[in-house]
Amino acid sequence: MARQPKEYVRLPGRGQKVVGVLSAGRTSLWLGNDHLLHVSDQWFTETYKRFYFRDIQAIMLRKTRAGKIINLVCGLVALLVFLFPLAGKLYWAWDAAGMIVGGCFGGFFLLIVVVNSLMGPTSSCKLKTAVQSEELPSLARLWRARKVLRILRARIDAEQGVLSQEEIASNREAILAAGALGAGNPLKAAGPPELMRHCDDRFHAAMLYILLFDGVLTIINIFIQNKLIDAISACVLLGGITCMTTALFKQQRSDLPSGLKNLTWATLAYTVAFMIVAIGYGVILALENPGKIGTQLSPFDHPVIMAMDLVSAICDFSIGGCGVYLLQKFRRESAAPDAQP
Repeated sequence: MARQPKEYVRLPGRGQKVVGVLSAGRTSLWLGNDHLLHVSDQWFTETYKRFYFRDIQAIMLRKTRAGKIINLVCGLVALLVFLFPLAGKLYWAWDAAGMIVGGCFGGFFLLIVVVNSLMGPTSSCKLKTAVQSEELPSLARLWRARKVLRILRARIDAEQGVLSQEEIASNREAILAAGALGAGNPLKAAGPPELMRHCDDRFHAAMLYILLFDGVLTIINIFIQNKLIDAISACVLLGGITCMTTALFKQQRSDLPSGLKNLTWATLAYTVAFMIVAIGYGVILALENPGKIGTQLSPFDHPVIMAMDLVSAICDFSIGGCGVYLLQKFRRESAAPDAQP
């Protein structure tokens, strides 16, 4: 008995459809005879969308910075995780087991950086028809997206036909005559600006309030040296890094004001710089005073530690306070109804 030809051929790539910070299911693309099938599955349900080649108006592909942000954040976490056992050895006299555990965690994040770099630049792809636009999460890597688009372009050209050079030239002249192209750039069509998605600012808010809380802890730590406060500060640092990382992803191509976006990047730079300075000075103190390893040092006995705590508190309150003000202003403007003409 002759084997029946496959109705669908799966295209390369699988992606996660994300809602907020949670995965809303895995997605994939399947090539049919006259259409593209977008499959999204979550738990025990599957959703199908068909896009006929004759109806596809555009497939927009752009390179994103998500891969670079992942490498930056994971590299930072790997550095901190590698340095944390060293600080534990110097300040709290950790044994070899703590060093090994820290090295394993740091190696895990370093492996993420290596694998992500080998997978190439990230991308975002959107398919547009006359009635809808659809994100294609399975084409999240640039090299894979280009491979799939070459396949789709051949099918779309076969269905819709290919314009000749004369037709392209005549259409371009007609568009120019109608004044649809900008005078400054004759190759770029003038039209309404691209609508940016509304930013979910909850992680920005969490990051800013964590900064303010960390400033309070820093002031308390100047007068009271306690292991419980140190443990709370470590948890606050971990939570701040998590919220900051998520906020950097959320603010991409969003309507968040540039001031808040810049504050998020400033928080990242401040966190990296402060951790490097703090751990570096801790190493110097341990080398100069090996007998005091594992003891808590009072800022009143060490002017450098006092200066670091004061600078940290000032930065926390400055960035957190300015950020909360800008965030509340953004929320009021977003909630305000559009002005009627």
